[in-house]
Amino acid sequence: MHSIAAFQKNGILAIKPANMTHEEAAPVSNGGITALIHLRKANIRKDQKVLIYGASGSVGTYAIQIAKYLGAEVTACMQFLKPGIGEIPRCG
Repeated sequence: MHSIAAFQKNGILAIKPANMTHEEAAPVSNGGITALIHLRKANIRKDQKVLIYGASGSVGTYAIQIAKYLGAEVTACMQFLKPGIGEIPRCG
C-alpha cells in the first residue's frame, strides 16, 4: 500500500484503457515519465526559456507539453531524416 500511495502522490499511476492490451499500454508512459524526470531535475519554472532538442520523438513531444504546462517559453527543434516530412505536430 505504501508504494502505491507514493506513485499517486507523484502522479505517475494511471488506469490502463480497456481497449489496449498490457503489451500496447506498457511503453506509452515511458516518454512522458522520462520527460517529467528531466524537467523536474532542471527545475523548469514559469517564463523560463527552454530548448527541446529532439522534439519529434516520444520524450520530446511530452517535454514540450510538460514545459508549456509549467509556464516555460518553449523552442523545439528536430532533424528530418527523410525529405518531404512535414512539421512537428502542434503540441500546445
